[in-house]
Amino acid sequence: MENSGNSSGRWLREEEYSRLWMLLEMFMESTAPLSMLVITFGKAGTGKTTLARRIVWNATSAWKDLRIIYLDSHIDCRNGFSAVLQRVLNLSGYSTFEILRNMEESNHKFLIIIDNAENIIDEKSVKNILKINEGFPNGRFFILLFFGSTDIPIRTLSFSQPLYFMHLSPYGPNEIRMILGFYLSNSNTGSPFVSEDALNAIIKASRGNASLALEILKLAMCFHRPIGESHVLEALKMMSKYPLYYRSIKISDPHAEAILKVVSRHPQGVRLKKLFEEYHSFCRDNEIRPLGYTQFWKKIRILEKKMLLDFKVINLKEGRTGIVRVKCTSGETNL
Repeated sequence: MENSGNSSGRWLREEEYSRLWMLLEMFMESTAPLSMLVITFGKAGTGKTTLARRIVWNATSAWKDLRIIYLDSHIDCRNGFSAVLQRVLNLSGYSTFEILRNMEESNHKFLIIIDNAENIIDEKSVKNILKINEGFPNGRFFILLFFGSTDIPIRTLSFSQPLYFMHLSPYGPNEIRMILGFYLSNSNTGSPFVSEDALNAIIKASRGNASLALEILKLAMCFHRPIGESHVLEALKMMSKYPLYYRSIKISDPHAEAILKVVSRHPQGVRLKKLFEEYHSFCRDNEIRPLGYTQFWKKIRILEKKMLLDFKVINLKEGRTGIVRVKCTSGETNL
């Protein structure tokens, strides 16, 4: 990826990048009022964050008068889209409409990129975004949303401004091989030898998820060098035995981490009410300001969509109750 620092996918997603860049150039060169909304979606490990950061990096260099707001909701999650904009723009207490009005009156064009948008974009937020042309006719907003799920709350709604969809499919075997090779060649510990059988095992287990492929490789590197197929299988067994640990190590949201740690204490599942109580105790013990029940429930649903938790309603003698448990994996191919 030119001018993008470091990335394991620097030779990849060229077609998608070119399409996004063409739309951004169209937006910047337009003398007529023009706002654009681009929805990009794909499963975990398909290069969404790499693509988002590349757009930010190159747009910063290309247009000095373009105001860029990049939000990674894993880090910036603050009870929704409006709250995030309030914090970033230092406009506490303003509504989404007032914030956008303030931005439009600045006479700058804005590129707003939200990665992991499913964490803060709900149907209400989408409806507000879709009204940009109606409420802000000067055409100053290019909004790029990256969803980690195909369950996007925008497909059934009407819209007035140009709207584009882009799907990122899982990486192919050769692309995963390139990503692993790039990581190995830039490893701080030298470039360890990895057998062909080991690479094939990683590629098969990752199912096109580049992040997962790298996690398997890094764990295998802890067991032995050079790395053979048996070391990859050992890594897969560890990840299958402790799925919650290996899937949550990247989580930077303290509330999601707290919920996962509490649930991990109950391998057979825990009632929603009891989970909420233990979550509050965990937050107090760790000096974290706990969420209210509504936001707590939303966080549960986000973790469920990310395949970290299972939630089911079951019938008991005393009535119906919700049960939350760790998302189970069975065997290496389910990772």
